Amino acid sequence: RRDLLVTAAGAPDAMASLAALQSRVASLEALVEERDARIAALEQAVQTLTVGGAEAEPEWSAKKVREAFIEFFVEQHGHTFWKSSPCVPHDDPTLLFCNAGMNQFKPLFLGTCEPTLPMYKLKGGRAVNSQKCIRAGGKHNDLD
Repeated sequence: RRDLLVTAAGAPDAMASLAALQSRVASLEALVEERDARIAALEQAVQTLTVGGAEAEPEWSAKKVREAFIEFFVEQHGHTFWKSSPCVPHDDPTLLFCNAGMNQFKPLFLGTCEPTLPMYKLKGGRAVNSQKCIRAGGKHNDLD
C-alpha cells in the first residue's frame, strides 16, 4: 500500500507505473483466455479420437493389464491361477461382500479347508488372480 501513496511530485511516475501494470494484467488475461481456448480444443479433440472410424482403444486396457499380471506370475514364477470369487461371498456368512483379494483364501489361512476341495491343493503353494472387491472405507470408498 505504501507504493500506492504518492506525493504530488511523484504522481506522473506513479501513473505511468499503474498504466504499465494495467497493461501487463490485460496481457496476462489475454494469455489465460488463449490457453483456456487451447485446452477446450484439445479436450474436444480427445473426445472425438477415432481409429479407422471406431472409438480409440487405450493401449493397455484393464483386461490387458490383468492378463499380463496373471501371465507373469503363472509363467515366470509357477503360481497357480485361481479364478476370482464373486463380490458377494455365497459360502462365508461372516462377510457381507468381498473387501479384499485374500477373502477367498480364508479357509486356507484358518485351516478349515476340506482336503477334498481343489483349494486345498494350494496349501503351501502360490496362487495368482485379479480379485473383484468392494472398498467400503478409507480414502477410496466405492460406497460413496
